[in-house]
Amino acid sequence: MRNYNSLISAIETELDTYKKRKVELLDTRLETIDCILNKISEMEIDIIPQKHSEYSLEQLDKEFIALQELYIEGYISENEFQQRALMLEIVLRTSGVYSIPHVDYRNKILSVSVSSYHSDKSQEKNQNIRIFLSSTFRDMQVERENIIHNTFPMLRKHCSERGLFLTGIDLRWGITNEQSQSGNTLNLCLREIDRCRPYFVCLLGNRYGWSQNRDNSDKLFSKTMEHAIPYFPFVKYYTDRSITELEVRHAVLNDTASRTAKKSLFYIKNGSSDNPKLDQLKREILSSSLSVKKYSDPRRVADLIFNDIKKSIDTDYPVKSKLTQVESQRMAHIGFEELRSKVYIGNQDYFNRIQSKINSTNRSPLIITGVSGTGKSSLVCNWVKYFRDNNPSRTILSHYIGCNPQSTDLGYMLRRIFMELKEAMGITRSIPSDLKDMVEAFPEWLGEASFKGGLVLVIDAINQLELKNNAHSLQWLPLQFPKDVHVIISSLPQTQTTNVLHSRGWDFMTVHPLRNVEVAQIITQYMSQYGKVLDQEQIKLILASIQCKNALFLRTLLEEIRLFGVYEEVTVRLKHYLQAENPSKLFQLCFERIQETYDPENSGILSGILTLIWVSRSGLSENELLSALNLTQAKWSPISLSLENSLISRSGYFTFFHDYMRSAIKDMYIDPVTEKQVRESLVLYMENNISNGNRFEEHRAMHEIPYQYQRMNNYEKLASFITDISNFKVLFLEESFKFDFYEYWRYCSNNTNLSMGEILSHNAKEYGTLKQIYLIIKETT
Repeated sequence: MRNYNSLISAIETELDTYKKRKVELLDTRLETIDCILNKISEMEIDIIPQKHSEYSLEQLDKEFIALQELYIEGYISENEFQQRALMLEIVLRTSGVYSIPHVDYRNKILSVSVSSYHSDKSQEKNQNIRIFLSSTFRDMQVERENIIHNTFPMLRKHCSERGLFLTGIDLRWGITNEQSQSGNTLNLCLREIDRCRPYFVCLLGNRYGWSQNRDNSDKLFSKTMEHAIPYFPFVKYYTDRSITELEVRHAVLNDTASRTAKKSLFYIKNGSSDNPKLDQLKREILSSSLSVKKYSDPRRVADLIFNDIKKSIDTDYPVKSKLTQVESQRMAHIGFEELRSKVYIGNQDYFNRIQSKINSTNRSPLIITGVSGTGKSSLVCNWVKYFRDNNPSRTILSHYIGCNPQSTDLGYMLRRIFMELKEAMGITRSIPSDLKDMVEAFPEWLGEASFKGGLVLVIDAINQLELKNNAHSLQWLPLQFPKDVHVIISSLPQTQTTNVLHSRGWDFMTVHPLRNVEVAQIITQYMSQYGKVLDQEQIKLILASIQCKNALFLRTLLEEIRLFGVYEEVTVRLKHYLQAENPSKLFQLCFERIQETYDPENSGILSGILTLIWVSRSGLSENELLSALNLTQAKWSPISLSLENSLISRSGYFTFFHDYMRSAIKDMYIDPVTEKQVRESLVLYMENNISNGNRFEEHRAMHEIPYQYQRMNNYEKLASFITDISNFKVLFLEESFKFDFYEYWRYCSNNTNLSMGEILSHNAKEYGTLKQIYLIIKETT
């Protein structure tokens, strides 16, 4: 209530001042309107804009709004208002530009909560849907045109209404000549099919597609087969088949019992062909239990596909599966945990130490330290999964600071902890909206968790909390914890947070760099997964490099070497990468390799993708990246595949695997001018989305735009944005934005000489708007 009362009081004071100041302006305003109307009455309506350019349409529109305000305030009678409004409205409508935008705030997003943190795997459901479209090209142009330009956009809109991201993958459109000539076409297509599972759509007509020529060997086709076989061994048995058939076999026919087979959709155009292989493929598809429909009209098949895919998506993602606010936030942490669990190079001694601490009666937290990249986060994630799997009845809550930009905010972290406890334990307390109130309430919430069965609270990378609000002093973290509340914290050594933790006398455990025997073991095991081996000279080079004792550096290095295609030059390539002195420098070399391979002309595709994600608040979806950068799927696919170990998808949004990548991108691409330009371009893209009237896009804009203004230190635009009446209604009234609203409000207050009420008054412009905001706040409280 403290925030509400001060806000109401500030606005009430400003309203009184506003009234006095406004009365002096009303006479002048009315005189201006009457002057315009007198001149209008002297000329022909339909030529006003040309004959009297001093009265622009924008000015007339502004005066119409001012006239409404005069009437609302009671300064003119209803009759006077109607007389003046009639003429203004006629002029404006005649011009063809007069409109009053309307936003409907009554349509609430449907959501459902889960009963506990571990209750249902649906919370882990991927929110990013990718659909692979397979067909021959020349005989399917009409169908593909309708699907790309009509079906996919309609499906995308349908998905956005339930918080899903849909991307249609059509690699026949726009595959570059370089990609084709390199022999990478099939490899690229089959990898994309795997990324799209279980959604696969195939259209078959009377053409079989690109295949080996029986009379004259096609060297490029042979090269394409050779490139694909190491990654997709089944191809060697079908080197005489077409690319389209190989796509069908890989997606479905190789395993007709798979989920992809059950979800796949086939559409066969009526008619005959003179290719026996195509006829055999059709018979094989028709004789299976696959979903197959025949059609004649190439324009109608798009409708069939829309209805079938929509039905499939509705089955997989019913409205009730829309993520709640707490589930949506949790997804980022689950994604982080899953990824770190896959790449962990374990040490059982660390597990035993953590478990021993949890089982003891000592209530002080355990602090895990180690230099960046040694595997602290991977250790924590793996232990959390281990503990959760082996203790299903116990409540464990993990917060991974740095898993997305929001997670580094102290207020966001505390609020998320409260939300998780409220859901998992049925705590009925109201969640404070003010940070000071949160800090005061934190021990009480932990006490209630103790009473309701206990809690294991894990806070990873506490040193990555933002410096604001004195977060690194750890005054928000209790000195003592109640019975059955166990706390695990990880941090870099020699930081302010670690020094504070040391001063409290809590137990510490250090994660050490890898030993040579562990490095050698990892090299052998990692490369053997891909049927590869390094010789003794190459292994000695790695063992002699101190940076390879860092688990992150070693894993990244091995992945780069694994992908290198010329065995005879592996040693040279290895020495090239070992010039990097830390993971950040190594990632720079990786990005340079991707640049040289996929964007040799430096057209800005890679830098555009990386910098846009870098400035975003919590990542961007695939569709957002494609639209914002105006990329085709064919240009995006090879680069996104090459970045699959650098980018991770959290709740459908791409962000970076490790903070070292952010550091590498900053060094390579980010300077103050570039950063400002990229942030402004993202704001412009999001603003354009608001105008589409899509509620989901509106929420994305509310999530991103004010954050960007804050990061640019543009408090004037931020204040203007949050006090715009349409934006204010969303930010203030919807629970998911309320905490953000107060953060932005404080930021504006701290960076101007104006009071809270004056900020609203300054940006609301009109008394009526300010009063609307006041009434919303008053009614809410």
